Amino acid sequence: MPQPFGKFDVSAMVITVGALVAWIVFPDHAWTAIALICAGIVNVLRLGRWQGLRTLSEPLVWSLHLGYLWLPIGLILIGATYFVETILASAGIHALTAGAIADMILAVMTRVTLGHSGRGLTADKVTAVIYILIFVAALTRVLAPLTTLDYHTLLITSSVTWCGAFGLFCVHYGRMMLSR
Repeated sequence: MPQPFGKFDVSAMVITVGALVAWIVFPDHAWTAIALICAGIVNVLRLGRWQGLRTLSEPLVWSLHLGYLWLPIGLILIGATYFVETILASAGIHALTAGAIADMILAVMTRVTLGHSGRGLTADKVTAVIYILIFVAALTRVLAPLTTLDYHTLLITSSVTWCGAFGLFCVHYGRMMLSR
């Protein structure tokens, strides 16, 4: 079983909130960058305590872990922009938005739709495809400014897979919502 919520989780949350407040108040300070990187590392450790590999048989659960993974990636990338010229802040911001937020939105909407429509809380293959598409969208968007791969190809891939994930959600889950 995953570690129960405890002092470590509270500490991780406090460190993360502190780092984000520092980013708002002192966005260009070295200590802010260090705080963001530390918050990212603490959140990776927190995620590891949840034993995500044990959830691989159920997309409704692993999608939440995958979505949460984007939080520390975003924090670390934003912090790293202070120390590494070639890392743009937009990569970290896209990890938080296209990654953590979009992934969590889809993960929660699918779960809630299943539950509120009286269906079992298990994901079908279409739902797994939705999660994979949003992950690819985030990954290609984050990598676009960080790699030597063709920037425009990565942006187009990100756009198409992002629209595909949300479009597939609308079609697949829209039927469930309208049929209840």
